[in-house]
Amino acid sequence: MWLAMAVALCLSFVLGQDVLGNVWRTGVFIDPDDAARMVQIRDWMGGQGWYDLHLHRLGFPGADQMHWSRVVDAPVATLVRLFGFFLEAPFAERAARIGFPLLLMLALLGTAAAVARELVGEAGVLPALVLLALSGLPAGQFQPGRIDHHAPQILLLVLALLCLLRALDPVRGFRHGFLCAACLSLSLAISVENLPETLVMGAAFPLLWALEGKIRKAALKGFGLGVILVLPVVLGATLPPASWLRTSCDAASIPHFTLAMTGAGLCLAMVQCEAHLTQARARWGALIACGLLLPSLLLTLFPACAGDPYTGLDPVVRALWLNHVLEARSLFEAMHEQPNPTLIYLVPALIGLAGMAIVAWKMRDERRLKWLLLICVTLCALATTIWKVATISAFAALGCFGAMGLIALLPEALQSCRLVPAVVFSGLGALFVLPAQTINLSAHAAEGCLAPESFIDFAALPQGLVVAPIDSGAHVLAFTRNSVLAAPYHRNNAGNRLSLDVFRLPADEAMEHLRGSGADYLAICGSAKTSPLGAALTEGRVFDGLTKLDAGGPYSLWRINIAKASR
Repeated sequence: MWLAMAVALCLSFVLGQDVLGNVWRTGVFIDPDDAARMVQIRDWMGGQGWYDLHLHRLGFPGADQMHWSRVVDAPVATLVRLFGFFLEAPFAERAARIGFPLLLMLALLGTAAAVARELVGEAGVLPALVLLALSGLPAGQFQPGRIDHHAPQILLLVLALLCLLRALDPVRGFRHGFLCAACLSLSLAISVENLPETLVMGAAFPLLWALEGKIRKAALKGFGLGVILVLPVVLGATLPPASWLRTSCDAASIPHFTLAMTGAGLCLAMVQCEAHLTQARARWGALIACGLLLPSLLLTLFPACAGDPYTGLDPVVRALWLNHVLEARSLFEAMHEQPNPTLIYLVPALIGLAGMAIVAWKMRDERRLKWLLLICVTLCALATTIWKVATISAFAALGCFGAMGLIALLPEALQSCRLVPAVVFSGLGALFVLPAQTINLSAHAAEGCLAPESFIDFAALPQGLVVAPIDSGAHVLAFTRNSVLAAPYHRNNAGNRLSLDVFRLPADEAMEHLRGSGADYLAICGSAKTSPLGAALTEGRVFDGLTKLDAGGPYSLWRINIAKASR
């Protein structure tokens, strides 16, 4: 197995070597979230409190904290410290940004090998590893330089799946039920991205108990205790105390804690009342009653969290920014905008889902139940992906197991060449079949607005507040000492709205907003140059309160002259 994992990791490394070299040489950030995450880690390592999750250089004074947690920050910071013993600070940081996703990929491969054994035995290990290594994951959420929360959550999802499958063994039921709850609790502390799959896996324990009774008692008890003991610890350790009673639908908070603890308590109560629930009818009655209580609590105590988690977002910010963010859009919108990158994940995952159904139909032993549970979790991941394409990587990771199952069904005479269908069913196979297509980069990426060298002029400026397009914000924070009014984070409502107003309104009206912003600099790049204000400035129009600064990169810079501009 270790040789297979080494080969798979080398394949992942080869697929990401170009990005790896670019990150090492230039410090480039592949995604704004990676840049903002690194800023958050630097601030923490520089003395900012563990519970202080504000990006203090983002937005207006008093802006809301980030909806992230320190769960991802801690291992990256640890790697920075370790590499710092023998590398200069910038390269220690780059090494950590390269090493973190590679370590996660190694852990994912090891976990996938264990899941493959649970599902089909040793014959499934090598195909599963090759399918993962040749999927879009090494070039996506696990590529060198990525330090956002998606990769850790994919790993935790597969770990939780492994624990769920192992919990079906009555001898191991309690321990792995507990571990499944621990994985799901830690995932929730990172973000709510895996929440639908968490609900499905959590519901599996009481459902199996209702179906089969005493044989599932240990697993249900272990899962209930796991939630009650682990969730308060991880949330208490990562959620700022001032936010413990605050309702936040976009991150773990009191609604998620209340419902999870209530559900876990009900699971333990059903276990304790087992003597009165020996009949299947009684168990189902108790389960249905508990199942109705939880949504009733949600609708009664936290009705805002029953719908869109972004209900507090400014309508203009939603319309002009969030609705155009690819990962926040539906699967069908993403396929229309970026067909090839989406299909490289989607096609193999759909093949895998079909494979799960075939394997489950053919299985005649106790493994059929494991495949049925995998199908339920994968269908949930597909439904979540249809709603929001950001979760397609998790769907792709789960789909690899279905393709692995199909390969394991090959006749014994063909098992020696099982790597061939593994390549065909992978994301790499889909890449060869799909027609060539140029990825549509944003105007900022296409014009070099996010490249490290584009911010050299910013670094030479006295520290101040910059008004720049939203897409530039995280990179301004990462590559300069300046503050920035806007960045692609939905909680920065006021700063994002003002930045959008500056770049969308008629030039004179935009100038009024700019003068009242309290900012020191205006930076224009990419599509912002075609905005009314950007076009007027590019054409040479002079506005009272703006002084043009020399800039050699793609950005045009102006100082907002406080002496002339009324704030």
